[in-house]
Amino acid sequence: MKQLLITLCLLGLCINLLAEETKDPNVHYKKGLELLSLNKKKEARKELSKAIAIDPDFEMARFKRGTFADYKYLVNKDSQLSEIPYYKVGRLYFANDRPEDAIRVIKKGTLIDGSGIIKYTFEENFEPVKNLSLRSTSARYSGIKHLESFFHKNNLYLYGAKIADPEDATATVFYIRFGTESNTVVTDLTDAVPGEVLEEETIQVTQKDIPLTGVSLSNLSLEGQSDFSGVNLLVNDPYSNNAGFEYKTVTDENGNFDLLDLPPGKLYIHLQKLGYIGFDIPFTVKDSTLWVEDKHSMRDKIILPDMKPFDSEDYGKYEFHETKIKLYKHPKFKIKYQIQSEKNSTFTKSIKTGKMHKAGPADWNRGSWTREKTGFGFLEEKNDVRWPDMVLYRNHDGFFLGQPSFRKDFIAVVDTSFDELLEVPENLELKSKAKVELGKVYIIRRLLKSRDHFVKVIFSEDLD
Repeated sequence: MKQLLITLCLLGLCINLLAEETKDPNVHYKKGLELLSLNKKKEARKELSKAIAIDPDFEMARFKRGTFADYKYLVNKDSQLSEIPYYKVGRLYFANDRPEDAIRVIKKGTLIDGSGIIKYTFEENFEPVKNLSLRSTSARYSGIKHLESFFHKNNLYLYGAKIADPEDATATVFYIRFGTESNTVVTDLTDAVPGEVLEEETIQVTQKDIPLTGVSLSNLSLEGQSDFSGVNLLVNDPYSNNAGFEYKTVTDENGNFDLLDLPPGKLYIHLQKLGYIGFDIPFTVKDSTLWVEDKHSMRDKIILPDMKPFDSEDYGKYEFHETKIKLYKHPKFKIKYQIQSEKNSTFTKSIKTGKMHKAGPADWNRGSWTREKTGFGFLEEKNDVRWPDMVLYRNHDGFFLGQPSFRKDFIAVVDTSFDELLEVPENLELKSKAKVELGKVYIIRRLLKSRDHFVKVIFSEDLD
């Protein structure tokens, strides 16, 4: 009885202490930080919100919660915690066409990090410069860890520079777009003054004459078809000197097509048809000739006869075959798999299934697996994952499995049946890729930092 009374008293004391702790914003703040460290953002935001509800002036809690309302509150309070709220609010002002407010707020941020604002103006009569991203201008930096930027109409603003090497802290800004050229402006970022705007000279953009090349290409085919018409071709350059150039056409029934008025330099041919695996070919137009630049296409024997291998010694080590480009149909695979319950353990977790109805081209390792949903994440149990455990792709020799891990060895084929295979065999010989064969059992090392967690997988045809 005495022990029971003590327990009740202690319980009552605990309840009272808990009631007092919940009124302390620091308790919720610390719990929020702990949840953030565990990447539990939703739960963390709830705890931080509780702290802010108790103390609306709790600046660190607002900063860690990080909503736009929090950032705006910190800006209005002239908080000195960080420049980040000022830059976030400033960018929104720019996006809402309020440049004066944006510059006013960003100036306050530069007073915190000591950077300053640099403004570049592009001549107003050049229409294509409006609403561009920084990538389109090619701004090059050296000696800098970080740099914020924003385009507003004809002005480029650089700010928030975190300088790693003061002797080499420069920004080089010029304009790149098809059919144009511009002057180059080099800025020493140490010249920027916190809280002020340094205006650089105007970027003058002019049109230039470009020699154009026209070619007729052939030998494009479709798997399972005798009529090769209707393949859509887009030629463009998303990255460099021909940015903005675009040419579209379609194949005729024989798989022939014309590419007209191509500028010199690097370009891409994108091949697409509904129900088929698309394919991209990087090439360079030089001396009225198309030169292939993609090692992976050449390695997998996918190249147009009318193109030539790029004139480089590096390409001499690849066997070169002139062949048709064939667009292959997407697969309909069903997978059955079982994950290790723990690292280095037997396959004791429940058996699961999934589908792989999309495959990538032979050059899948450019990163298109997320966009095209050609991979599969076993733990996520879906195709649409950023870093899948396996990626399905197709070349002339069939369907293959790879992994976005820079060609590291990750997969092996075993002779044991799926049901009889209970653990990872000793002396397992992993390879960087494997051909998909229905009914074969594969062991895959999952895409983890520890890299010792395995899955067994078997492929079958999806008849649903």
